[in-house]
This record gives sequence, C-alpha cells and structure tokens, in this order.
Amino acid sequence: MKYITTLAVFILLSTYSFGQVTLVHPNGGEVWHVGKQPKILWKSTGASPLKFSYSTDNGNSWIVVQASYPSTMPYYKWTIPNTVSDQCLFKISLASDSTVFDISDSLFSIKPDNGSVIKIVVLGSSTAAGTGPTTVDSAWVWKYREYLFQRNTSTQVTNLAVGGYTTYQIMPDDYVSPAGRPSRVLGRNITAAVAASPNAIIINLPSNDAAKNYPVSEQVSNYKIVNDIAKKNNIPLWVATPQPRNFSQNQINLQLLMIDSTYSLYGDHTIDFWTGIATASGTINGLYDSGDGIHLNNAGHRILVSRVIDKKIFEQVTPVTSIAEISPSKLSFTLEQNYPNPFNPETIIKYTLSEPLYVSLKVFDMLGREVASLVNEEEQSGQHQVVFSTRQSEIKNLASGVYFYQLRAGNFLQTKKMVLLR
Repeated sequence: MKYITTLAVFILLSTYSFGQVTLVHPNGGEVWHVGKQPKILWKSTGASPLKFSYSTDNGNSWIVVQASYPSTMPYYKWTIPNTVSDQCLFKISLASDSTVFDISDSLFSIKPDNGSVIKIVVLGSSTAAGTGPTTVDSAWVWKYREYLFQRNTSTQVTNLAVGGYTTYQIMPDDYVSPAGRPSRVLGRNITAAVAASPNAIIINLPSNDAAKNYPVSEQVSNYKIVNDIAKKNNIPLWVATPQPRNFSQNQINLQLLMIDSTYSLYGDHTIDFWTGIATASGTINGLYDSGDGIHLNNAGHRILVSRVIDKKIFEQVTPVTSIAEISPSKLSFTLEQNYPNPFNPETIIKYTLSEPLYVSLKVFDMLGREVASLVNEEEQSGQHQVVFSTRQSEIKNLASGVYFYQLRAGNFLQTKKMVLLR
C-alpha cells in the first residue's frame, strides 16, 4: 500500500507543471513601434514552455502571441503588430498552467512607425569600439544601444569609434594637425558625427593621448574645438573621463589632470569612467582588467554603460510627446503601490487627483474576475486613500495569490499588482 501511494505521488509530480516566471520587458513605460522587433525578456525557473499574450485595452482582453515557446531560450523577438494604443500590457505565463504568470507592472505604448528617429552618435577609441569584453555585444556601446531600443524602438545609436584614436583623429574635416600629431580621419570625426544630425553626441576618449604623452593643454584645446562645433549645431555633447590603464606614473598624472579638465569643460555632461574602476594608484582594478592592462572586461563595461544610462541622455534629448512615461499631471492622477505589499488581512491604496474626477477603483483576481468595488463616485482633487480588507464577509475566503487593483479616473486608467499572503 505504501508503494502504491509513493508511486501515485511520483506520477502526480511528474505530470504537474512546476516553475515560475517574471516578465522583464516590456514592464511599463516602453514606446514600441509597429513593425519593429524588440525583445521579450523574462526570468524563469523550470523548463516549462511559455505562453505570450498582449493587451491593448489595459488587460480587459488578451491576444495570444505565442501559445508555446521554450523557456530555455534567452529571449523572444516580437514583431510589433499594427494595433496602436497607449494602454498596452504584456502577459507571460506557463503554457501548461495559466495560473502561473506575470504581467507588465504598468502600461506601455505601441505607436505607428512614422520614420522619425532619435539618434545618438558615439566618437571614441577602442573601448567604445568594443575591445576588451568576450563578445562585442557585451561592450558598453552595444549594451547602451540595446537598452535604448528596448525602451523606445525609434532610437538609433551610431558608433564611429576606432581603436587607437586620440583627440586629434576626431578633429573636423578642415583641421590641420601640428607636426608630429596624427591627422583627422574623414568619416569618423566630429564633422561626420554632426552630419548625421544626431540628438546627442557621446565622446569616449582620451587614454591614447596619455599613452602618447600628449600634454593636457593639447587635449583640452582639441575638446574645445569639438565642443564649439557641437554647440554651433545645437547638438548636446557628453564626454567621458579617461579610464584607467596600467601606465607609468607620469601618464597616470596626465589622466588625473585630464579628468579635472573634463569636469571643468563639461560639468554635468561629464561621464565618470574612472571612479571605482581605477585603483588608488590609478591603474586598472584587477576585477575589471580584460588581461592586457589596457582594456576593460565584461564587468568593467557593465559599469561604463550604467554610468552612461545614469546621465539620462535619452530623457534630455527626447521630445516629451514621444515618451510613454507620462507625468502625473498629464494623467490627472497618481496611483501609488499599495502598502503593505504583500499583505494580510488588509492593505492601503493611495491615489492623488489633480482635478475633480469621477473615480472607479476595483480589485480583480488573476482571471480578470471582479473581487471588490472600492470606489465608484465623483471625488475632489487631492490625496485619497482606501483600505482593502479581506475581513469583509463577501471576500473573507480569498486565497493567497496575485490580485490587481485598477483605478479609472475620468478617461484615464491604470492597473497595479498586489499580493495576498494567508
């Protein structure tokens, strides 16, 4: 009898779909354009096939993208359908068990592809060109390009960097270098960068200037020329500090002086490629050395791309009308995350109205069934809060799990997740 019971349990476990899944992209705020192919990204445990669905009406209805896709694949390239909406959500679930799923934390947009592009051009040397990491797509420019495209598929990052470049190679077409200095390179210099009509330019130099013992005064003079050209063409410019190399002390001193000069020239438009990557003595921290004492490895490039992202260049050069992350004032309300979360037996939901509006606040289960109607009336502007309690007789038997609370204020709608733990 014991053997039969054990066997039955084994058969039950072998046929049951274990696993969990977390959606990474799209998770809210993205602007994806019809016909483009951004990546659906996720984290999962187990090897169960996944099911992909999307909604263009804030979760009221769902369209299946893929009914069964291997969870062991690193991503899925989704060709954006011609269903324009600012009320989009994506759902990823186990193909064998629809109760195991995750949904975008907030809304993203599908826009028509009108051909407009937000361009960023990179000038630089070997680090920007991709030397150091195990694969070129692990280099900071490639990672930055991927980051921007996943956020807004109208972005374009053009990389003009070439290994070995100094500040002289990026000088304009009409520049004549002093004797003993390299000449500007047509097609890979500031003239070419400006000709691309970018929204911004990023420069990743000048460790090679220090390697050749060029004085800081020459580097600064070259940067001023580049800066004036960008300014004349109304193109904002961001410049990275030198990055550490295993140099002589004199060359390290040149780099340290150039760091100070870069901050003096560019202020908040300076990108820190030194702090935490360099040792106290000014050489490369061994954790980030690719092995040649010159270039950074994968971990080093992850730091570089995080520093570029932190500068919020894209946000500063993107027209407000093309950003999906609409400000609270544009939405007429702010819906906060419930607290506590997870909760048992009750939680507080807060929201702020910028004007008097008719408000509907409802709670739904994972299958989209209404659990509770918390607010359904005209409310004045200001902050409001509602207690959702499972002590109420009609919902006291709610099971543990994920629930959704949805606020409709005027013509606007927003949904957030909360977790009940019994």
